[in-house]
Amino acid sequence: MNSRLVFAVVLTAVVLSLSGVNSTMAASVKKAPMLSVLSPNGSEQLIAGRVYRISWASSGVKTVDVYLMGFDQSGKAYNTTLAKRAYAGFGGYNWKVSNAFAVLNQSNFKQGYRIMLKDSNSDLKDTSFRTFSVIAPK
Repeated sequence: MNSRLVFAVVLTAVVLSLSGVNSTMAASVKKAPMLSVLSPNGSEQLIAGRVYRISWASSGVKTVDVYLMGFDQSGKAYNTTLAKRAYAGFGGYNWKVSNAFAVLNQSNFKQGYRIMLKDSNSDLKDTSFRTFSVIAPK
């Protein structure tokens, strides 16, 4: 048998074998779940009494718990639950900002607020990039 023909047959078999392995491996790779706060994501001034959209991007997450984190002068965080088990596919939650948060922003939580999102079914979470404030209406 011609050595070039044998080499071509062996090389073809190896390529076919490797392509089958790669497609099998690709089919078994599972995409990691993802959850990311889009807004408010920092530096905003929300006006108490108005409705704001807390929005997020997600993948592989069914429901989301939404928390408001208030930060005191020492940087310690205090969490307030805004929503439990919100459907992640909606990509957001409409939040009517209570006037109490404007009062707290002026007294206890002078360092501001952040939004924290948590997958209701795992430890996956994300928070606003920077703090935002809540002010009283004029």
